[in-house]
Amino acid sequence: MENKVNNYYNYTLRKKKELKLLGVSKIKKEYDNSEDVFNIINNKLKYQANLKAAFIKDTYNYQNTGRNSQELVFDGFKCSYEYQRYDIKIKQKNFLNLFYNLNDINYDYVFTNCGMSALFSTFYTLNKLSYKVYYASNIYVETERLIDDYIQRNEFKFEKYALFIDTVSFSYLLNVLEELDLDMYSIFVIDTTLYLADELLPILKKLKLFNKPIILIKSHTKLDMLGIEWSKLGSVCLLCDNAEFQKKFFDELKIILSFIGGYAYCEDIPLFLSNLNYKSISYERNKIIKENTRYIYNKFMDSPSKYYDIIKPYHDLFLLIKPKKFIGYKQLEKDLHKFARKKDLKNLIYYADSFGLDCFGISGYYENMSADTEVIRISPSDYPIEICNFIIDEIIKWLDVYLSDKDVGEHL
Repeated sequence: MENKVNNYYNYTLRKKKELKLLGVSKIKKEYDNSEDVFNIINNKLKYQANLKAAFIKDTYNYQNTGRNSQELVFDGFKCSYEYQRYDIKIKQKNFLNLFYNLNDINYDYVFTNCGMSALFSTFYTLNKLSYKVYYASNIYVETERLIDDYIQRNEFKFEKYALFIDTVSFSYLLNVLEELDLDMYSIFVIDTTLYLADELLPILKKLKLFNKPIILIKSHTKLDMLGIEWSKLGSVCLLCDNAEFQKKFFDELKIILSFIGGYAYCEDIPLFLSNLNYKSISYERNKIIKENTRYIYNKFMDSPSKYYDIIKPYHDLFLLIKPKKFIGYKQLEKDLHKFARKKDLKNLIYYADSFGLDCFGISGYYENMSADTEVIRISPSDYPIEICNFIIDEIIKWLDVYLSDKDVGEHL
């Protein structure tokens, strides 16, 4: 059933609210047709640049000029350091409530320069503290490789066990947890990137019953930046009632971050996070992206193909197309780039190795480390339903020709 709520009118209303967060009172032009989504997205990027410029103008002299302490308070966050790479501290007002809808008293966190540096520093720290990390269900391919090929490549004597849970999983994580013996783990680690705060709460509620530390990892670049990718930003947050363990964990973590240059800097924090309307506006945008993903999946299921299977992971942020014939990954990516540049789709869809963006993304994607080939990933945006229908109709028509028995690339 078509989602009438996500029509073009409501789409432009959302974009006006997002622009206000970037310091703009209104859109100077009313949009009424599909060609103008490019102008809307482009305006957001321009206003983002203006907001960043204002920040730099006020903070240009905050540099590593000596071993004297620097402290900066700017739009709801506080930054302090002696030498940025080594000891920078950034505190965002109401961090836990802002990103997780929680009000725990005993927690601490640190911002990192991306989600993977948050994961690396966490796993390395746990390794130093004698924890062996196990992971539940399928996890992101780079995270799987990080754990198995680097952090835990060699056998050590581990005294304790940590359970890693990744919201990229195709399965509902609460069901995954029901199948595990959670008592055997001393600590829980969750990559929370693909779940919204209210989706994560049932998972946290269950894990909190065990009264064990919980580490929350997040790549803020994906869903917390209004689709404009203000910066590369991650975080590590520890929920823990044991002050001694909390200190031990962060002492090690911060050393690792200083060694690898993994801290976030002041300019990495999106300045609109402190706006009182940010949380609801960001949530609404991300909720629509997930609704669009479910809607598009149903459109695919209404037109089943003998040439591919389709997977909708539980997180509802992208779809995976699994061809029933082998296509070399270099050829696949070349063809996807070419498809994304088709005249009718120009400025609506891009080859993009990410999700949660303002535009539709299409790319090659490794489902797991043992896969023989890439699959096709489709990452919807919060486009109005009229544009979603047009894009998916074009993709479905192209896939049925591209993945048929005819030569690859013939119909690009």
